[in-house]
Amino acid sequence: IPILVVGTKLDLVPSRSNLHRRSSTIAEECGADEIFLDCSQIRSLAAGTTSSVKLSRFFDKVIERRFYGSRDGPSPDRRRQPVYTSQYSSKVYHND
Repeated sequence: IPILVVGTKLDLVPSRSNLHRRSSTIAEECGADEIFLDCSQIRSLAAGTTSSVKLSRFFDKVIERRFYGSRDGPSPDRRRQPVYTSQYSSKVYHND
Protein backbone atom coordinates (compact mmCIF):
# COMPACT_ATOMS: atom_id res chain seq x y z
CA ILE A 1 0.00 0.00 0.00
CA PRO A 2 1.50 3.36 -0.96
CA ILE A 3 2.06 5.62 2.04
CA LEU A 4 3.02 9.28 2.13
CA VAL A 5 3.87 11.08 5.37
CA VAL A 6 3.09 14.80 5.22
CA GLY A 7 4.74 17.15 7.70
CA THR A 8 2.67 20.30 8.06
CA LYS A 9 3.32 23.62 9.75
CA LEU A 10 6.92 23.71 8.58
CA ASP A 11 6.78 27.47 9.04
CA LEU A 12 6.54 26.96 12.83
CA VAL A 13 9.76 24.92 13.11
CA PRO A 14 12.55 27.14 14.50
CA SER A 15 15.46 25.31 12.83
CA ARG A 16 14.92 23.67 9.45
CA SER A 17 18.51 22.56 8.81
CA ASN A 18 18.17 19.24 10.67
CA LEU A 19 14.64 18.62 9.48
CA HIS A 20 15.40 17.58 5.91
CA ARG A 21 18.42 15.45 6.80
CA ARG A 22 16.50 12.82 8.71
CA SER A 23 13.29 10.96 8.08
CA SER A 24 10.62 10.81 10.70
CA THR A 25 10.24 7.62 12.67
CA ILE A 26 6.83 7.05 11.11
CA ALA A 27 8.16 7.34 7.56
CA GLU A 28 11.09 5.04 8.35
CA GLU A 29 8.89 2.38 9.92
CA CYS A 30 6.48 2.39 6.99
CA GLY A 31 9.11 2.70 4.28
CA ALA A 32 7.21 5.76 3.09
CA ASP A 33 8.13 8.94 1.28
CA GLU A 34 7.87 12.12 3.28
CA ILE A 35 7.17 15.74 2.36
CA PHE A 36 7.12 18.89 4.44
CA LEU A 37 4.65 21.69 3.74
CA ASP A 38 5.02 25.35 4.65
CA CYS A 39 1.72 27.19 4.31
CA SER A 40 3.49 30.54 4.12
CA GLN A 41 5.46 29.57 0.99
CA ILE A 42 3.58 29.95 -2.29
CA ARG A 43 5.95 27.56 -4.05
CA SER A 44 5.69 24.81 -1.43
CA LEU A 45 4.20 22.40 -4.00
CA ALA A 46 5.29 24.19 -7.17
CA ALA A 47 6.07 22.08 -10.23
CA GLY A 48 9.54 20.60 -10.13
CA THR A 49 10.07 20.91 -6.38
CA THR A 50 11.06 17.83 -4.42
CA SER A 51 7.72 17.80 -2.62
CA SER A 52 5.68 18.02 -5.82
CA VAL A 53 7.69 15.21 -7.41
CA LYS A 54 7.17 13.00 -4.36
CA LEU A 55 3.45 13.81 -4.37
CA SER A 56 3.17 12.96 -8.08
CA ARG A 57 5.02 9.68 -7.57
CA PHE A 58 2.74 8.84 -4.65
CA PHE A 59 -0.38 9.40 -6.78
CA ASP A 60 1.17 7.36 -9.60
CA LYS A 61 1.73 4.47 -7.18
CA VAL A 62 -1.85 4.71 -5.90
CA ILE A 63 -3.28 4.72 -9.43
CA GLU A 64 -1.00 1.91 -10.56
CA ARG A 65 -1.94 -0.22 -7.57
CA ARG A 66 -5.66 0.53 -7.95
CA PHE A 67 -5.98 -0.06 -11.68
CA TYR A 68 -3.00 -2.17 -12.70
CA GLY A 69 -2.23 -4.06 -9.49
CA SER A 70 -3.59 -7.41 -10.57
CA ARG A 71 -3.21 -9.35 -13.77
CA ASP A 72 -6.94 -10.06 -13.92
CA GLY A 73 -7.91 -6.43 -14.43
CA PRO A 74 -8.77 -3.61 -12.10
CA SER A 75 -8.56 -4.26 -8.38
CA PRO A 76 -11.92 -4.70 -6.72
CA ASP A 77 -13.27 -1.73 -4.84
CA ARG A 78 -12.94 -2.56 -1.16
CA ARG A 79 -15.47 -0.02 0.05
CA ARG A 80 -18.69 -1.37 1.47
CA GLN A 81 -21.49 -1.44 -1.03
CA PRO A 82 -24.79 0.11 0.07
CA VAL A 83 -27.42 -2.34 1.17
CA TYR A 84 -30.81 -1.69 -0.35
CA THR A 85 -33.83 -3.07 1.41
CA SER A 86 -37.36 -3.08 0.25
CA GLN A 87 -40.53 -3.04 2.29
CA TYR A 88 -42.01 -5.50 -0.23
CA SER A 89 -41.32 -9.19 -0.40
CA SER A 90 -39.10 -10.25 -3.28
CA LYS A 91 -41.80 -12.78 -4.16
CA VAL A 92 -44.02 -9.92 -5.39
CA TYR A 93 -41.65 -9.28 -8.29
CA HIS A 94 -41.68 -12.88 -9.59
CA ASN A 95 -44.40 -14.73 -11.45
CA ASP A 96 -43.67 -18.27 -10.20
